[in-house]
Amino acid sequence: MRLSVLLRLQLVYVAMGTGFNVVSLLVGILGAEPLTSTKPYLGLIAMLVYASFLLAAYKERLLFYRVLMGCSLLLFGHSGIYVHIVQLYQQPELYYSTSVALAAIAINAFGWMLNLLAALGHIYVEDKNS
Repeated sequence: MRLSVLLRLQLVYVAMGTGFNVVSLLVGILGAEPLTSTKPYLGLIAMLVYASFLLAAYKERLLFYRVLMGCSLLLFGHSGIYVHIVQLYQQPELYYSTSVALAAIAINAFGWMLNLLAALGHIYVEDKNS
């Protein structure tokens, strides 16, 4: 996959994750329970840190980028997918609804797949002359 395409998709992931956490934060401010068990401000910080990881690719520091994507696989695979699945089955009351929980899992699974492509090196940089 072209690096530029992968980075655009990763920015879509950042936007979806950020949007989800902003909505969760607003729901909490309005007096209801947040959408998931994840504290929204921690989710926003995680998305900000993740977005900063993408800078390595923009600077064409591809080995560093791949290592950071490997770290992201562990972090988001555990806290963004595994923990949500376990909690959904063991403590569904932690979620606004089942569909909200599944949306959180789907968003993180989308990002996880992109990170896997990057970490495994299934990317190439376009020739700057083309």
